[in-house]
Amino acid sequence: MYLLKHKIIKKLILFVFLFIYYIISANAQMLYNNGLDIQANDGIMIYMGGTVQNDNGVIDVDQSGTASELIINNDFINNGNAGGDGYYYVRGDWENNNTFNAGNGTVFLDGADQIIGGTVPTTFNNLTLDGSGLKTQTIDQYLTGILDLNHLELQTETHVFFVQNPDPNAIIRTTGFVSSLNGGFLSRETNTTNTYLFPTGSSVGTNRYRPVELTPLSTNNNTYTARLANLDATIEGYDVTLFGTGVCEVNPQFYHQINRTSGTTAVDLSIFYDNTVDGDWDGIVNWGTSPNQWDKITGSATTLGAPLDEAHTTNWNDFSQIPYALYKVLPNPNITPEGPFCENDASVTLNASPTGG
Repeated sequence: MYLLKHKIIKKLILFVFLFIYYIISANAQMLYNNGLDIQANDGIMIYMGGTVQNDNGVIDVDQSGTASELIINNDFINNGNAGGDGYYYVRGDWENNNTFNAGNGTVFLDGADQIIGGTVPTTFNNLTLDGSGLKTQTIDQYLTGILDLNHLELQTETHVFFVQNPDPNAIIRTTGFVSSLNGGFLSRETNTTNTYLFPTGSSVGTNRYRPVELTPLSTNNNTYTARLANLDATIEGYDVTLFGTGVCEVNPQFYHQINRTSGTTAVDLSIFYDNTVDGDWDGIVNWGTSPNQWDKITGSATTLGAPLDEAHTTNWNDFSQIPYALYKVLPNPNITPEGPFCENDASVTLNASPTGG
C-alpha cells in the first residue's frame, strides 16, 4: 500500500509541476528545464502543447510494464540528458545537442516537415516516421532497432543514416523511401545471408522509388551503403556517353551509388526499375577508371516483374567504384539475304536479327 501511494504521489507531483509550469509559460509555449530530473514511468502520459527545451536537466521517459509517453506538439531540443525505454512523440523538429540514451524506446516523428538535427548525432533505438511532409537530416544519424518509414520520405541530404541492426527486417515501410544527395547514403550492417532491402528513392524532379537489394554470400559482419541519384550521371562526373565494349546505351535518367564500407563479403546485387517508365534495359554497368567509362557487368541480366522490374548480377565483389547504372547491349545485327542486288532486280524483303533493334 505504501509503494502504491508513493507511485501515485510521484505521478501527481509530476503532473502538478508540469501543469503549473505550462500555465505560467503559456504565452511562450515552452517547457524549459534548467536542472530538474523529470521522470515519467508506470504508463504516465505527458502532453506539451509547445516546445520542450531540456538544458541542464534530465528527462527520462521510461517503461515499467506499460510504456510512458512524452507528447511534444512542437520542437524537442535536448542540451542535457534525455532518453528512456518509453515513447517520444514529436511534431516539430528533433534537435539533439548532448546525450540521448534511447534504451528500448521509440521516437515517433509525427508532424509535417521535420528536421532531424542538432550538433550531436542521435542513436535511436526505434524510429517511426508518421504524419506528413519530409523528414530531413542535417547531421548523420544512427539506429539500433527498427526504422519504420511508413509512407514518408527520409531525406539524408549529404549525410548518412546508419542502420546498425543487422536484422534484414530492421527497415519496414508501406510506400516510404530514403533519398540522398551526392555524399549522402543509407547504410546497413549485415550478418546473415538473407536479402537486405535498401529502399532508395527521390522526390527531386521525377518522383521515383528505385530500390536496391543486396544478398550477402556469408554471415560475416559487413556494412553496405546505397543511394539513388535521380539525375543524369553525367552531372555528377560519370559521363553516360562514355562506355566500353558491348554497351550501346547507358540510362541517362538515374543511377545508383552502392558501396561496401566494411567487410569482404560478395553479394548478389539487384537494382529495380520500372520498364514502362524507364524503358527496356539489358543489365548493369559499373563505372570504371583507366579509362573512365561505363563497363558492363558480365553475366548481369534483367527480369520482368511487378510492380518493378529487376536488373541483377550474382557473386559481385568489386566495390572499387561505387556508380552503377542500367544499360542496353550493343547489338550484333545480321541482315539476310546479303545480296548482291542490282538496280533492275525485283523487290526483295530483308530480314534483320535480333528483332527490335
